Amino acid sequence: PPVEVVIESVDFRWQPFRLLSGAIAAKELTLTGVMINDNTPAETPDLAWPRVSGVAGFFDGRIERLRVNGLTYRPLDGRPVSLRSISSSVVWNNKFLSLPDLAVVAPSGSVAGSIVAGFFRPLLRFDLALIPASSIAGMDGFTLQARLLPGRDPEQLGGGFTVGGASGKVKLLGLVGEAGMTRQAFNLRQLRLTRPGRRGLVSGDGTVTLTAGEPLVELRIKAAGLDLRPETGVAADLSGTLTLAGTPGRYRGEFAIDTRGRGWRTARLSGAYQGDGTGMKLGPLTG
Repeated sequence: PPVEVVIESVDFRWQPFRLLSGAIAAKELTLTGVMINDNTPAETPDLAWPRVSGVAGFFDGRIERLRVNGLTYRPLDGRPVSLRSISSSVVWNNKFLSLPDLAVVAPSGSVAGSIVAGFFRPLLRFDLALIPASSIAGMDGFTLQARLLPGRDPEQLGGGFTVGGASGKVKLLGLVGEAGMTRQAFNLRQLRLTRPGRRGLVSGDGTVTLTAGEPLVELRIKAAGLDLRPETGVAADLSGTLTLAGTPGRYRGEFAIDTRGRGWRTARLSGAYQGDGTGMKLGPLTG
């Protein structure tokens, strides 16, 4: 079969009398040892937002506690993805699906928070906290919030999002912007990256297009007045532009950097670069 699902055990407790009032209610649904073998060949993903119609739209439902203990997804060509556990209460009401207390644990870290999705008119809202198994760029915790509403064609969904990064209780990074989702790509607009307590701003926009292989990325980034003293010990500000196009395995772009400070600390440099999974090469530099 194209997709094979194997489950070691299922524990289901529900309240059948609730069907008389048009509701499906379960006390607990526990799935243990879930294995998903996806034998379909790789093809360009279709991100068409699902719409609910027919009988499913007339019923409401609730699972007081959904648990998945051990889940592994094996694609035909690629590395398996494993999750240690997933748990949440689940609410289906008026064609809205809510996971108000989601918790996911994986070898790479954990995710906790809430997700709401609408399937009459497209809607996606989430508020998540991510804790990686090991710190990333000195940050051991991240937050991600978004509120995406029906978008303008060809975008199905669009709206604002924020990302935060912190070390303990100290916030180190903030990113705000707008995102739009088409059936093949994610469009990123009005991106603004800041570091609390530090001068300077990084802004930009871009597109991430899904393909049968690696995603195709296009980014345009602009930096203005970045304070370099904490990293270099030198009083100088950096401004400039950077473009990137390609996939993680094969990319290229251009850059222009302008540093401002006293004496030799003022300089300009521009050039082009290209790279792949093994390294990056710089082209002729001008400055």
